[in-house]
Amino acid sequence: MTDIAQFTELFFADQAIDDLLALQEGEPEPDGDWKLLAEAASHMRQGEAKQAVKLLFQVVATPDIETRILLWSWTALRHLGLHPQPREAEEIKGIVVQVAVENGIDALAAYVDGTARYVNHSGKAIVWDIPDVPIMNAISRLLECSKDHRRIVDVASTDHTVSEGVRVTLLTLDGNRFAEAAINSLAMSPINQVLSVGAELMANLIKRSESMNQII
Repeated sequence: MTDIAQFTELFFADQAIDDLLALQEGEPEPDGDWKLLAEAASHMRQGEAKQAVKLLFQVVATPDIETRILLWSWTALRHLGLHPQPREAEEIKGIVVQVAVENGIDALAAYVDGTARYVNHSGKAIVWDIPDVPIMNAISRLLECSKDHRRIVDVASTDHTVSEGVRVTLLTLDGNRFAEAAINSLAMSPINQVLSVGAELMANLIKRSESMNQII
């Protein structure tokens, strides 16, 4: 992992497609949904919104689509003036929990497709893309307990830095939302439950990853 900050930024899946593709420089030529995103970005650069929208809707209609690709596609669609249906817009597709510690930030991301990411302040990271029932169940519990917070959080900016305390960011097709709490007031904060369930998922990820030698 050469750039842990860059890696963590991708947890939020809210980058413009061109910015996202720039981060993929040096990677193999994109295929599948990634290729469609690249083609949509090309049309957007050329002012061909209609063609870009067609490709982006093709991506979001993909069965079993990766959650982050779905979020990136809707970020582009919103930029083009389109929004998901209200019911779909409210669905929480993922969550990022950041905790400021003395030497940096611990960050945990979990997505509705059963994937997860974790970065420890030391720089060690876990990339979890393996279908796994215990991890999926833990992610489901985390997303379920976060539903109560949909209407109390603010629209998130693209600045994801945390200087102190805890930040919880909810990822939706209509944009990300976040809430923050200082460590000394965490027990009184409604995001305390999210942090508690997130800690269970983090411990599960670490345990499962260590047994499979998946920590990088």
